[in-house]
Amino acid sequence: MIIKVRLQPKSGSNKVVDYINGILKVKVTAVPAKNKANDACIKVLSSFFRVPKSMISLVSGGKSKDKTFDLKGLDNSMFENKLTRLKN
Repeated sequence: MIIKVRLQPKSGSNKVVDYINGILKVKVTAVPAKNKANDACIKVLSSFFRVPKSMISLVSGGKSKDKTFDLKGLDNSMFENKLTRLKN
């Protein structure tokens, strides 16, 4: 499943914070240098969606705060189910 992410590096925490207009907002404490923020984002997505990090790949946006990830093994119903955690 392809998902769009807005990444906020150098934040106070590592977490998924919101889902607005088809974009998942993720905060990470890592700095946006040497792929540290991208790697931290993958860890957060892995934890949030409960999929192995090896199943998540960055498709585009390596040097941008707007990114596209491919989460293998995640379908629409699983995605929607996990998003209910944000609303509760």
